[in-house]
Amino acid sequence: MTNYCFTLGYNLVSEIEKTTRLLYQLNDSRDFKHLVVDLGFPLEHGGIVPDNIDEAKERNSEKLKKLAAAFGSEYVKMSNIGVSQNWTQVYEYLKPSDDDILIGTDPDEHPLNVGWVKAIGDVIREGNFGLVSLMMTSHIQLLSSVPRNERFYGNRRVYLFPAGALNWALIGVSGKFFNIIKEMPFPTEAPRYGWIEGSLYPLLARHGFGWCVLADYQVRHTDFELGDQGTSSLLREWKNQIIFNIHQYGQLSFDEWLEMRREGRI
Repeated sequence: MTNYCFTLGYNLVSEIEKTTRLLYQLNDSRDFKHLVVDLGFPLEHGGIVPDNIDEAKERNSEKLKKLAAAFGSEYVKMSNIGVSQNWTQVYEYLKPSDDDILIGTDPDEHPLNVGWVKAIGDVIREGNFGLVSLMMTSHIQLLSSVPRNERFYGNRRVYLFPAGALNWALIGVSGKFFNIIKEMPFPTEAPRYGWIEGSLYPLLARHGFGWCVLADYQVRHTDFELGDQGTSSLLREWKNQIIFNIHQYGQLSFDEWLEMRREGRI
């Protein structure tokens, strides 16, 4: 019965370090096992396209190995094949039991409350939920206009929303649910990034699992556009391209986008 936290390291090493430090500061290390997943991120500086992308990736890999060792986390290297597919790679690597929980500690999500990992695990196990999300700070002001029910599981207050009411931030997924679906779904038109909620809602319903938001455990989403110091302007521009201008080139890889940016074609 393990809470597996894993950081899909497709971001600046400095941002991965912030998230990892928060994980250990806010939680008892006996309550989780943490993986730093090296996905070959091509930037060393948030606004600078490197002269040699492969060399930048190699230097980042060495930094991530040292980071994982410093915190007592496990380092693992995987190919970056899309957010959902990366979740599936981690699932296949860990081979969780039904009692295990997989939690994505994303580099751009900063939890605010002590003991949030154990809270996710306890709520999923007691409530037999397929998925639990932390409460996004940006959603708090919306709560008065969103229908919801309030319940308690694992002595934690949770909100139950209708499907599609809110997008999720940092999530934990039940090993039992994952062992049924076998892979994290994604929309065919967005294989790299985005819209995971719409792909998971039908599967949760089909297999009889609910989902909820932890009312008293918050997470702040960080982003260059939100003014968070140290975040990458180039990473944000690429995400905007493959989400809001997906009709233009589809979902280009970040490497492809950087090469086009270097050549002045985008």
